[in-house]
This record gives sequence, C-alpha cells and structure tokens, in this order.
Amino acid sequence: MLTLAIESISNNQLVGLFEVMLADIRAYRSGQPDVVAFKDGDWMWCEVKGPGDKLQHNQIRWMKQFERLNIRYQVCYVNHR
Repeated sequence: MLTLAIESISNNQLVGLFEVMLADIRAYRSGQPDVVAFKDGDWMWCEVKGPGDKLQHNQIRWMKQFERLNIRYQVCYVNHR
C-alpha cells in the first residue's frame, strides 16, 4: 500500500493534504473518505454511503479541498437487496 501511495500521489498533493490538516486540525481531523483506491499509477478517494446515509458537513469540507488540490474522489452509494 505504501509503495502504491509513493508511486501514485504527487508531492504537491501530499503536501497540500498536510497543509489542509495542519491549518485547522479540529476541522479536518475527521471526514476523510473510507477508501483509497489505486490503479495503473492513478489514485482516488472513495466515500461509501449505504441506504439512507448522506454526506456530512466535514466530508463535504474535505471534498472541496480535494477539488482545490486536483485530487480525484467519488461518493459510492451502495444498496443491499
């Protein structure tokens, strides 16, 4: 997992993520997405939501930072039947 992260996450993105967290630790100590996915040298965050679950304010706050840092993310809604 560490090797995939080193190969996939750019230095600018990594520094940007740490800058976000350190700028306001209280606001960004939670809300990170559930899954980090790696494929073919690319990566993305994925937030998983079940039936009736919705995004929280802290998660939306992170997603705005991902957009600013050009980090791919996706919300995956799952439905079990």
